[in-house]
Amino acid sequence: MAKDNDAKGVKYAVPVAAGVNAPPAEQDYITLPIDPARVCFGLSRIGYIPASALCDIVDNSITAKAQNINIIIRKENPEFNDNRKNNIREFLVIDDGDGMDEQGI
Repeated sequence: MAKDNDAKGVKYAVPVAAGVNAPPAEQDYITLPIDPARVCFGLSRIGYIPASALCDIVDNSITAKAQNINIIIRKENPEFNDNRKNNIREFLVIDDGDGMDEQGI
């Protein structure tokens, strides 16, 4: 997933399913304008917490027939221990599932 900043937030180039195990070509991507901070704020207001979000994403990966699912947690400050609050910069969920077509996105 490629990321490009602009004045309206962040645009993510989301891969569109091109075929099983086929590497995506440049034309297999569409661009979605997203404001991640606004989305996260809205989801947190309804009680959607990171653990629930990760479970949903892993469930989606399994539904997409992923054989491998990797969750990478990047901290704001790597020296702090894992129990420190507000130290998560981002979660990356990477899988080898079938993906979504443009209509599904």
